[in-house]
Amino acid sequence: MKRILPAILIVSVIFLLVCTFSNAVPNRRDFVIKNGVLTKYNGAGGDVVIPGNLGMTAIGAKAFLTQSIHGDVANTTITSLVVPTGVTRLDALALSYCTALRTVTLPDTMCTLGDGAFKGCASLTTVTIPRGVSAIPNDAFSDCTALRAVTLPDGLTMIGDYAFAYCTSLQTVVLPETLTALGSMAFFDCGALTGVTLPVQLSTIGDAVFAGTAISNPLYSDDGTVLYYVPGSSTDFKIPKDVTELHGGAFFGCTELREIAVPNTVKTIGVRVFEACAGLKKLTLPKGLTAVSDFLCADCGSLTSVSLPTSVTAIGKAAFSGCTSLKTMALPDGLKAIDSSAFWGCTALQSLRLPAHVAAIGDNAFYGAGLKTLTIESKTASFGSVVFSESVGLTLRAPSGSTVEAYAEENGILFQKIP
Repeated sequence: MKRILPAILIVSVIFLLVCTFSNAVPNRRDFVIKNGVLTKYNGAGGDVVIPGNLGMTAIGAKAFLTQSIHGDVANTTITSLVVPTGVTRLDALALSYCTALRTVTLPDTMCTLGDGAFKGCASLTTVTIPRGVSAIPNDAFSDCTALRAVTLPDGLTMIGDYAFAYCTSLQTVVLPETLTALGSMAFFDCGALTGVTLPVQLSTIGDAVFAGTAISNPLYSDDGTVLYYVPGSSTDFKIPKDVTELHGGAFFGCTELREIAVPNTVKTIGVRVFEACAGLKKLTLPKGLTAVSDFLCADCGSLTSVSLPTSVTAIGKAAFSGCTSLKTMALPDGLKAIDSSAFWGCTALQSLRLPAHVAAIGDNAFYGAGLKTLTIESKTASFGSVVFSESVGLTLRAPSGSTVEAYAEENGILFQKIP
């Protein structure tokens, strides 16, 4: 009996060592390589170290996603990954939705990341981008909700659209001085991000880059003429006199604002500037403005009053969509075009007058609006598709013999003749 126990102990130790060794050394068959590209990972997951002797130079698109009869499925088994020296690129969605991945080590030879390379890696906490990478593409780290810190290399010149969007745990980011382009919504809804400094060389900035962050100070261009960002918690904000441009998404999501009067010194207003300002009730736009930009006040559910200058000739796509409290609006006589979905879902909108110069009404322009009466003074206005769908009880008022009369007859809408 005394001899049997040591023997059992020795066998157990050997068994454990074999298991440990087999888990530590990856099986080459776990990695499907074609022409130097890892096209598929078939391993059991855990802590994965890709061998450096596979002749691999790239990780292909969706290489770590699991395939099923229903399509791509998230990889829930890989907890860490070491990519070997010699690999130069990650293709689109290469490591996307590896939801258990906490750490990743990228080699210094890495120089290219594909769109969505780490999208949806919900457990990833930190990442260091190798110094050879000059661009972080669209959606590269979007939805990495546990990501707290990212180290960006000197030499980085571009961060793409939505690159770090919805990284809700991201607290700090240092933008390198070499950065020249920052894509739309690059840090959108990064609710823990409290501060950022814009590099002097930054020359191209997308829309709503920092909307939904906790950055507490407004962001301006270096010369102070462009307003890029207003803190979402602002209850009152006065646009400085030096500002001539409100950049796209500048006030996006400022839910506590109640009233904004844009000064006449502002000559340019970008898209989405007041989008999702849920508490905004009154908006005055500046004299000289010629176009209401796309999505300007989309989803401003409390908006009841909008003052448009006489210089406006066009209302952009979805400009007032979802403004469910908007009952009426005085449109300037020089207005020529109303783009698609401009008043989509404006359920409180009862009546509206379109002046004689309006030549085009876009698709879904009044879809789901509460219109009862729409006066169109133009005799030749053109209509897009389903302009008035779901507008129950609508009466169109227009000159006799106009295109409006023909449109009403074709679509079973009540028509009333005006002089």
